[in-house]
Amino acid sequence: MRHLALPKLFLVILSVLTLTVAVACGGDAATPTSPPKATATAKPAATAQVAPAATATAVPETKADMRVDYVKYLTQHPGYQAEWGEPQYGGIVRLSGPARVTSFHTGMSGWSAFINLSFASYNSMLMYDPWLDPGAGVLCDLCETWELSEDGKTLTYVIRDDIQFQSEGWGKDLGAPGFGEELVCKDVKASLEWYALPPEAQTAGAKAQGRDILGHMSSVDCPDGATGKTVVVNFDKFRNFTIGKLAIGNAVWNSEYRAWMDSEYPGIQASSKEEGYLINMGTGPQIPVSANGEVVLKTRTNSNYWIDGAPLVDGYEFFPILDYNTKFTSWVTGKIDHLGMGSSGMTKAQVVQAQQRYPDYKIHVVGYNHISQLPMNPFRAPFDQWKVRYAVHLAMDRGAWYEFNKAGSLEMAHPNYYFHYSSPWSIPEEEFKHFPGWRLDKKDEDIAEANRLLDEVFGPGLRPTDTEMTIWTLLSRREIGVFALEQFKQSLNWELDAKYVEVGEWAKKRTESTFVIQPDAAPMHGMCCIVDPSEAFNSAHSEAGLRPDAYVQGWSGTDDGKEIQPELDRIDALIEELDTSKDQARRKELSDYLQKYMIEERTTGVFLAAMQVAWGSAPRLRGTYFNHLQSYSEQRLYDRWWINEG
Repeated sequence: MRHLALPKLFLVILSVLTLTVAVACGGDAATPTSPPKATATAKPAATAQVAPAATATAVPETKADMRVDYVKYLTQHPGYQAEWGEPQYGGIVRLSGPARVTSFHTGMSGWSAFINLSFASYNSMLMYDPWLDPGAGVLCDLCETWELSEDGKTLTYVIRDDIQFQSEGWGKDLGAPGFGEELVCKDVKASLEWYALPPEAQTAGAKAQGRDILGHMSSVDCPDGATGKTVVVNFDKFRNFTIGKLAIGNAVWNSEYRAWMDSEYPGIQASSKEEGYLINMGTGPQIPVSANGEVVLKTRTNSNYWIDGAPLVDGYEFFPILDYNTKFTSWVTGKIDHLGMGSSGMTKAQVVQAQQRYPDYKIHVVGYNHISQLPMNPFRAPFDQWKVRYAVHLAMDRGAWYEFNKAGSLEMAHPNYYFHYSSPWSIPEEEFKHFPGWRLDKKDEDIAEANRLLDEVFGPGLRPTDTEMTIWTLLSRREIGVFALEQFKQSLNWELDAKYVEVGEWAKKRTESTFVIQPDAAPMHGMCCIVDPSEAFNSAHSEAGLRPDAYVQGWSGTDDGKEIQPELDRIDALIEELDTSKDQARRKELSDYLQKYMIEERTTGVFLAAMQVAWGSAPRLRGTYFNHLQSYSEQRLYDRWWINEG
C-alpha cells in the first residue's frame, strides 16, 4: 500500500503502524490481588500470529498545496485554530529550556526534550503533523510517498522533487561539499546507515539508540541509481514500532557533507563546542549562525527552503535558563516567547500566578512522557527482597500525590498505571483504580499490608536506619523525593537517609545501578516518544534493553530462592513476540500481561502518576500546539510558528 504526502490521501495499515492501534485495546483483565508474597499472574498462551487485513484510514485533507500557497495551506489545515489569526511573516522567536546544551548530536528523536535548535537545520523522511494528534498517522516529510511491504520487511520511499540542501552555512566557507545540491537516494542511504552504525567518535547513547531503532536494518538500496529518487530500506524482520520511530524525526544529511563532517570534525556534535552546532547543514528551514551553549543559540531562515513561503519567521533564538524565577519573569515581561520544554516548565506557584495575573499568556498543560516514580534497586539491600519493594508500592499514597500536584484549577499529575495514560495500550484508569496501591478507598488496608510485609522481613516494628535515597536537585525529581521521604515516615515508620546530588552523580548511580532508591521521572520503561507497547517493553528486555540492569533484573521468585535467569528469558521471549507479532489481539493480550507483571512481579519501581508539565506561550507567538507523550516529534513547528504583534 502506498502512502502519499499531504495534501493527498494518506493510507495507513493498522497492523504495522504504531499509532493506529485503538481497535486492539478493548477487553477486561483480572484485578490483581494484594498478596503477602508474589502470586502468579496468568501467563498468555501461545497463539498463532495472524496478520489482519489492511485497513485504510483517511487523514484530514487540506485544500491548498503547501508548496504552492503555504499561508492558505495553514489556514485550511484541520488543526488550524481561528484564534491564532492570519499567519504573518517576520520576527525572531525566542525559546527557553531547562538545561544548558551539552551536546549537539542530532539523534533519532526529533527536536528532543530541549528544543536545542539542531534539528531546525533538517527534515526527516517521515513525520507526524504538529497540529494534529498522533492518531492522525504518519506522514511524508521529504518523501512524496512511502510504502511498507506486506511482510513489513521492505520500506520504499520516493523522494520529493526539487529539494535542495541549504546553500549557505558555516561549512561552506571551509570548502565543505554538498551545499545547494538536490536531495537524492545516496543521501538518504548514507543517513540511515550512519544512524544504524555511528562512527566510533559518537556518544554511547547515539550508538545504543541506533541499534535500538535500526538494528534490524539489513541494507539500503538505490534501485534507480545513487542519484535517483527511489530508496528501498530492507529489514531482517518486521518490528511494530519501526515506522513510528522513524517518523519521530531522523535528520537527513547530504552524503558528501556527512563524510566531510566525520573526517574533518570527528565527534564534534557529541560536544558543546560552537562548531558542533554551526556544522549542522541539511534541507531544513533554519541555518545555525552562532552558538554559546551557556547563553544563546541562534538560527536564521534558510532562503532556499523547499517549501515556498515557509518558514514564517526570520529565525529562532534559544536561551538555556536554569532558574525557574528568571525564566518565568523573562516570559511575562516579553523577553522570551516560549517557556519550558522537557520535564521543566513552570512551577505550580507560577501556574497559579499566570492564571490570575496574565490571562493573555497561554499555559499548555502537556502530558509529557515522564512518569513520577521511585526506582528501587533489586541488587542493593533492603530492596533486594521483593516483599520490601512491593510493600513500598502498596504504601505510597497516590491520592496525596494528586493533591500535592494541583495548581489552581489545573492538575499537574494524571493517574497512571505502567504505560503513559495517553497510550491506547495502557491499562485504563477505570480498571487500575481498584488495584492495590491505587485504590484510594482502601488505602488504610494497603498500608497495613505493607507494614505486615516489612515486619515479616525486618521484625515487628523494626525498620532499617541507613537506607539512602539519592535525590537529584532538579525540581521535577526533588519534589518526588521530598514527597516519598514523608510517605515512608508517615505510612511505614521508616526514615530514609536523603542525599541531595547534582545530575552527574545521580546519572552515574543510575547508569551503573549503584543507587539504593532514587526518585526519577524519565519512564523506567522505554515509552518516551510513541504509544506503541513495543517501544516501552523493548527497553525492559534483559539483553537488548536500554535501561539500567537495576530496572530490569527483579522478580518476586528470588525471595523463594529461585534462579532469575530462566524467568528473564521467559519475559524476553514475550517481549520479542510482542515486538514482531502482526496479530494485534495477541499483542493486546501480551501488553496487558506484561504491564501487570512489571508492577506485581518485577516491581523495581513505584509508579505514582504521569507528569503534567506547564509550558507557556507569549501572546504574540501563534501556531503552538503540543501533543501528549509525543512532544518529541513536533519539530515541524519550526515551519508553523509565527509572530503576531497585533
